[in-house]
Amino acid sequence: MKTRRAINKEELKNALLELMSEDADFRREISVLLLREEPVTRSYLDESLIKLSKQFDDKLLELRREIAEENKAMRAEFWEEIRKLREEMARENQAMRAEFWEEIRKLREEMARENQAMRAEFWEEIRKLREEMARENQAMRAEFWREMNKFREEFTESLKQFERSFNIRLSIVGNRWGINAEMAFKEGMKTIVEKEFGWKVTKWRYEGILPDIHPKRDKYEIDVVISDSEVILVEIKGSASEADVIKFYDNVRAYERVNGVKAKRKVLIVALAYPDARLEAQKYGIELISPSTFPEIPIEFIL
Repeated sequence: MKTRRAINKEELKNALLELMSEDADFRREISVLLLREEPVTRSYLDESLIKLSKQFDDKLLELRREIAEENKAMRAEFWEEIRKLREEMARENQAMRAEFWEEIRKLREEMARENQAMRAEFWEEIRKLREEMARENQAMRAEFWREMNKFREEFTESLKQFERSFNIRLSIVGNRWGINAEMAFKEGMKTIVEKEFGWKVTKWRYEGILPDIHPKRDKYEIDVVISDSEVILVEIKGSASEADVIKFYDNVRAYERVNGVKAKRKVLIVALAYPDARLEAQKYGIELISPSTFPEIPIEFIL
C-alpha cells in the first residue's frame, strides 16, 4: 500500500487556488461546500482537505499518465522520423557516390588526354635540347683544345720554374738534420754538461690539455732541461721556422705552468733558421743559436 506523504499546507493552498482557477467544476463544488448550512467544524475542514488532497493526487496521477502516453507517442514518432531520415540519407549518399565516381571517370579521361599531349611536347623539347647540346659540345670541344694548348705552354713554363727551384729544394732537404744526428748531438751534450759541470740533464714530457696555452694540444716536451739553482730550457733542431719557435714557446710555458718554476733562459739551437723564426724568437725572448740563416725563398718552394 502506498504511503501518503505529509501535507504541506502552503503547497496545498497554492495547489487548491491553482485548481480552482483552472477547473470550473471543482470551483463550483467548493462554492457549494461553502454555502452549506451545517456548522463548519475543525473535523469537517480536515475531511474536506483530505478529500481535496485525494482529488488533487488523482488529478496529478492522471496528468502523469497523460504525459507518459504523450511521451511514448512522441518517442515513436521521433524514431519513425529518424528511420525516414536515414533512408533518405542512404538514397542521397548512393546518388552522391554514383555522381562522384562519374566525375572521377571524367577526370581520368581528361588527365589521360593531357598526359598524352604533355608526352608529345616533352619529347619534342628533348629533341631540341639534344640538338642544342650537340652544338654546345662541338663549341666546347674546340674551346677545350684551345685551353689544352694553352695549358701545355703554361706547363712547359712551370716545368722550367720547377727545374730552377729544384736546387733550392734539394739544398733545404740536405740542410735538415736526420733524427740520428740530432740524438747523437743531444746525448753528447748531456754527457759533457753532466760530467764537466755537474748539472742535471733530463727530458721533460707532459700529456694533457692546458686550455690557456693551447685549446687542443695535449702533448708537450722539452728536449733538454738543465737544472742547478736555476732552470735553463733547451730545444735542439735541424732547422726552425716561425711555427717551430711558437711550438717551443708553448713547451716552455707548459713546463713553467706544470712545475711552478720560471726558466732563467730559453735556448733554441738549430743548424739553419728561417728569417721569420729569428723575428719570432726575439718577440718571445728566446735565444736562437744558429750558424746560418736560410735565404728568402718563396713559401711554395719550402718543403
